[in-house]
Amino acid sequence: MRGHAGAIYALGHSDDLLFSGAGDGMLGSWFIDTLEPSPFSVNVGSPIFSVATHGDLVIIGQGKGGIHIVDRKTKKEVRLIEIHQQGVFDLLVDSENNLMYSAGGKGSVGVFDLDDFRLKIQIPVSEKKIRRFALSPDAKKLFVGSSDGYLYIYDTEYMNELSQFKAHEGGVYGIVFDSSGNLISTGRDGHIRSWNWDENGFCESWKIPAHNYAIYNMVKISGSGYATASRDKQVKIWSEEDWTRPIRLVDSGSTTHKSSVNTLLSLNNRLFSAGDDKVIKAWDVQ
Repeated sequence: MRGHAGAIYALGHSDDLLFSGAGDGMLGSWFIDTLEPSPFSVNVGSPIFSVATHGDLVIIGQGKGGIHIVDRKTKKEVRLIEIHQQGVFDLLVDSENNLMYSAGGKGSVGVFDLDDFRLKIQIPVSEKKIRRFALSPDAKKLFVGSSDGYLYIYDTEYMNELSQFKAHEGGVYGIVFDSSGNLISTGRDGHIRSWNWDENGFCESWKIPAHNYAIYNMVKISGSGYATASRDKQVKIWSEEDWTRPIRLVDSGSTTHKSSVNTLLSLNNRLFSAGDDKVIKAWDVQ
């Protein structure tokens, strides 16, 4: 799927539509069933780094720090939030706690009421960019990955910091939980790392040199599988049953994409990948 004039940094979905945000400042949309372009698009005038959805609302985080909230039915912007001074690199809708979180380029996290997008609190977390969010399986903890290589953990009731630890050399770009609830992270160092909790905090249980360069995203796919996207142009598929034997996705060449793969989206039995080559690829997941 082609339609952007700049690198693609974000993918999202709602109902029958797939959304793509790119360096050209455009939010594009595609029909998930047919993979054809949809008439809905938004120009925010700055590179788009993150996309989330809530009902009929599409939430767009852009490179100058703005968060645009657009009603996809009326095609009108209903709100512009400006609390960050640099890019918004991740957005997470937490329906369980009726909250939304925004990841700021200057190291702060915005916490919003999901009913009216009123800012509840802005938390100074790091001196580096906030790159990734994940909720614990019980939605009681928010995990925050930063470009300083640390993972920060907050409780979602009062937003108090519970813990922090160095997870990667360079940034933390991917956070997921396996079927047993164990924490898995990826980062700029090209490693996948697994973490266990004991009375002394989080300790590393294993690590894998998974890619040649930074791993920009990791998502859970069907069954016990995971996908990782990297600057090395590759997407790899991993299984909990054997983390040492990944499957590399290849399309008309030796790599998955022609340049860096920046983002992934797992939806039903499909995996979508996109990156600097301005192309979205859809893969059937067996």
